[in-house]
Amino acid sequence: LFDVDGRKALVAGGAGDLGRAMVSALAQAGVEVAVLDVAAGLEAWVDTLRRPGLAPVHAVRADLTDRADLGRGFEAALRVLGTVTSC
Repeated sequence: LFDVDGRKALVAGGAGDLGRAMVSALAQAGVEVAVLDVAAGLEAWVDTLRRPGLAPVHAVRADLTDRADLGRGFEAALRVLGTVTSC
C-alpha cells in the first residue's frame, strides 16, 4: 500500500498492548522505532525485537504524565534516532 522502509518513528506509550502491536508492525515494515514508556520490562521486551529482519527498536524511559520527563524522553529519542519522520 505504501513504503515506510527507512523511516524513523517515536511511539509514546509503546509498551501497552496497542503500542506493542504498532511497534512490532513498524519494525517489520523497516521503520526504526524509539519506544517511550515507563512500563516494567520495557527494555526486556524491546530486546526481543532485536533480531534479523526487523528495523532497530530502542527503549526510552519516559513518564508521559510528567511534562519535563516527556521532554527528556523526546530528546533521548532524537539522540538515538537522529530525526523523527513519524510520531
